[in-house]
Amino acid sequence: MKLLLKVELLSEAAFGSGNAVPGVLDEEVLHDPDGVPYMKGKTVKGKLKEEFAHLLWCLSEGQRGIRDPLVIRFFGSPDSREEALLKFSDLCMDETLRRMFHEKIQKRELRPEEIFHGVTRIRSFTSVDYERGSAKKGSLRKIRVIGKGLYFYGWITAVRDLTLEEKQLLQTAAMSLKYLGTMETRGKGLVRCCLLEENRAPLPDVTEEELRGLKHAISCL
Repeated sequence: MKLLLKVELLSEAAFGSGNAVPGVLDEEVLHDPDGVPYMKGKTVKGKLKEEFAHLLWCLSEGQRGIRDPLVIRFFGSPDSREEALLKFSDLCMDETLRRMFHEKIQKRELRPEEIFHGVTRIRSFTSVDYERGSAKKGSLRKIRVIGKGLYFYGWITAVRDLTLEEKQLLQTAAMSLKYLGTMETRGKGLVRCCLLEENRAPLPDVTEEELRGLKHAISCL
């Protein structure tokens, strides 16, 4: 079965590529050949895994965590030969929008750099020398960020049908995910996440009563 992770950018976000542009940028945004930003599925998986493990830790009152067999079963581990239950696609902008961009590029109505610069901005940061009351020498950094208000989507494919309790755990972990990307301490990467069914119908929010019921359910998962 498949679930769709929907991510709304509530602030600018830095989905870094790990590359710099010497003399111009300290970190560039990851983007496809058409100039459309995206985040690698491996990164999304790691962030959701952290939230899932923290949720499990809370529900078990600190008895279970990141190395728990349930976390490994869902997300896998380099130390485990067992296939992970969940597989993650890249986190991309809406497919219809990306297709429209691609068609306009093919018709030469838009260039990839125009799309890229249209949805991103360059921001500058510096550290302060509090003793001198001025910027620290050599601390200026410039990074590219994605503009807020955009939506990104990524498929989560399960190798089997998920139970109601498993969906509820994943939905709660997704809704607990508040930041994606880098520069969180600088106010970047604030997001709102939720899971949708394959037909894009939203999974229902998990109530407090259902969360209390999950405390008992996880012992059987």
